[in-house]
Amino acid sequence: MSVVIEVSRRITRWVKNENPAVRSSEERFTALLALQISNYFPIIIALVLGFVSGKAIETIIGAVSVVSIRIMTGGGHFKNLDHCFIFSTIILATIPHISLNNELIFALTSASIVLVLTRSEQRKLFPIIIIVLNFFFVSSAAALAFIVQGISLTIKGR
Repeated sequence: MSVVIEVSRRITRWVKNENPAVRSSEERFTALLALQISNYFPIIIALVLGFVSGKAIETIIGAVSVVSIRIMTGGGHFKNLDHCFIFSTIILATIPHISLNNELIFALTSASIVLVLTRSEQRKLFPIIIIVLNFFFVSSAAALAFIVQGISLTIKGR
């Protein structure tokens, strides 16, 4: 049993008990809530950890980089929302705390461009432009976010 789904189910039951005007079925409400939890809570947890550790800016850069490129390029999915939640939280919370030298930033940024160009099913120019901007900003957080997302394009399944 998925913890994310079980938490969502309990919240759904509480909401429906407190507000009988909610007309959505319990199954639908639970599924939609579980998706929202698995999408937003890793970002919230990473932001809190980033602020506490003094890496707020890097956390924001990493989160915005991952989310924006993922929306535009797609990528692999875990079969279980708990796995997605845990992996996303670890990635988003770890990226801001890794510092890379410029050569490695350029290498990862270049590799990300290649992965997006060759693996993304949604061939759009905008994600490439965003990744190329990292040659000017030289951000470790962005380079790591882009390479993680690029690698996710090589993973099949749901």
